Amino acid sequence: GSCSMPGGNSMAFGSKILPMRGVLPLLLCTFATAFVPHAPAPLDWAKQGRAVAPPGSGSCSMPGRFCVRAAPGVALRGKGFGGLSNPVRSKDPDAKKEERARREKERLAAIEAKEEAAQQLVVEAEAAAAAEEEEEDLLLDADGEWLEVNFDKNLGSGAYGDVYEARIVGGPLNGTRAVAKSAVPFNIYATRRGQVQNSLSTTMTMSRTRGGGFTPKQFLEVEAQINKIVSEECPEIGAEFIGECVKDGKKWVVWKYESKHTLKDLFDRACKRNSLAGFAKQLGFEGFVEDDPSSVRALVTEVARELLTICQTLTDAGLTHRDIKPQNIIVHRNKLLLIDFGAAAAMGLDKQIGFDPDRGPCDVKYNPPECLVEEEAWEVFDIYSVGLILLRLIFRPLWDGDGFTSFIMDYRANRQNIDAWLTEVTLCDPAVAGQSWLTEEVATEARARANKHKKPLFQDDVRKETRDDEYRRFSSLSCSFAANKAEQEPPASPAVESGAATVDQSSTDPAVASKEKGGGEG
Repeated sequence: GSCSMPGGNSMAFGSKILPMRGVLPLLLCTFATAFVPHAPAPLDWAKQGRAVAPPGSGSCSMPGRFCVRAAPGVALRGKGFGGLSNPVRSKDPDAKKEERARREKERLAAIEAKEEAAQQLVVEAEAAAAAEEEEEDLLLDADGEWLEVNFDKNLGSGAYGDVYEARIVGGPLNGTRAVAKSAVPFNIYATRRGQVQNSLSTTMTMSRTRGGGFTPKQFLEVEAQINKIVSEECPEIGAEFIGECVKDGKKWVVWKYESKHTLKDLFDRACKRNSLAGFAKQLGFEGFVEDDPSSVRALVTEVARELLTICQTLTDAGLTHRDIKPQNIIVHRNKLLLIDFGAAAAMGLDKQIGFDPDRGPCDVKYNPPECLVEEEAWEVFDIYSVGLILLRLIFRPLWDGDGFTSFIMDYRANRQNIDAWLTEVTLCDPAVAGQSWLTEEVATEARARANKHKKPLFQDDVRKETRDDEYRRFSSLSCSFAANKAEQEPPASPAVESGAATVDQSSTDPAVASKEKGGGEG
C-alpha cells in the first residue's frame, strides 16, 4: 500500500497519519498527471491494478485499483514516447497534420514494400520455371543426343511412318520410356498406300485427285505441330508429347510411353474369348455381367461418353483427328487416350495446318461417306468414326477385324445405304432365298424400294407391317432356319463340327451371310 515519492519520502494510504513533508510531492504528481502530455497506460493493467507498470511509464498500482503516475516519470511524459516529442497530441494543427501525413506516408511505404516483396517472389518463381524450361530445351536439342531408339522393338507401321520404342538419356527426363516415330522414304510410302487401297476396294481412295499432296516428311512435320497444340490446349486426351529432334539425319517425333494396350487389342481379346468381360475390366467398368443387356448397354454408353468427350475437346481446340480407330486409341489407367495425330488437321485456328481439300491420310475403313473432311463441316468428321467403333462393340460378329472389314466392303458396295445393304443381306440369306414368293421381279422391286425408309421392302397386303417389323420377321426366320439346319446335319468330327458351328453362326451375321449364296456385291 505504499509508493515511492521524490526525495525518498513515502506515505501509507492505509494509515491516518499523513506527514506534511509528503504533501508537496503529491501535489506535483497530481499536477503532472493533469497537465503534462503522456502516453495512456495499457488498458488491461490499468483496469486490473495488479500488473506491473510498463517500464518508463512512471506509474505504479495502488490499492483499490487506483493508478497513480509518480514523479520520476514526469520528465519522460513531457517528451512523449521514448523521450521524443508527440506532435499528434500537440495543440498545433500544422504539427498534427504533418505528423498524420508522415504516418500515412510510412504506412503506404510499408504496403509498397510488401507488394515489391511479393512481386520479387513471382519474378524468382518465373525465373526458376524459365530455368527448368531452358534446361529441357537444352535436353531436347536438335542433334537428338537425348534420344535412344530401340530398332529391335517396332511398335507399328503406318502409311508414312514407323514407330519404335525409345528411351530418354540425360537431363530431368533421364530413363523415361518413350515412343519415337520417323518418316519412311517416299517409295515405301507409295507402296504402303497402294496396298491399303487394293486390300479394300478400287472405289476406296484417300484422294480426289492424282498426284500432289504431302510427302511423309511433311506429314511428320504436321504431326509435330498438331501435338504441340494438343499438349498446350488439351493434354488430357492424348499421350504426353515430349518433343522432336533430328538424329543421324532422320527426324523423330517423341511421346511418353503410356500403355501397350490399344482398343484393337481389347477387340481381339473379346473375339478370342467370346466375351466382353476383359474389355470391361481394362476400362475399369465394375459390375459387368456378360449376358445382361443392361450391363452391355452401360458399357457401350461409357465407351461412347469417353470417345465423344475426346471429340468435343478436339473440336474446342480447333482440331480434327481424321483417323480415329481402335489402333489409335490406347487404354491408360482405365482411361481412353488418343494417339497418332499424323492425319490430324487444325481447322478452327487462325491458320489451317495439315488440310488439303483433295487429300487426306485417313484409314478408309473408318472414314465417313465423304471420305475427306469438308471445310464447312469439319467438326463432324470424327463422330462417324466413333459410331463405327461403337457398332463393332455392339455386334458380336464385328469384334473380329476380318468380319468388320467384310462388313465395310459390303456396306460401301451398297453406297453406304443401310437399307440397301440390309436388302442385299436379306435377299442372300438362305432362309429368305428359299421362299416361293421371292422371284427375280420381287427382288428387283425390293432393291428399288430400299431408299424408301418408311415402306417395307416386300409389299405384303395381308400383314401391313412396317419396315422394322419386316426386318424382325426376316431375322427370326433366319435364326430358325439356321437352328433347323444344325439339328438335321449328322454329327461330325470335332474339327469339322467346329467349322460347321462357325458357318451356322455366320448365317445370322449380316457381314458373312451375304457370302453364302455366291458372294456378289451383297
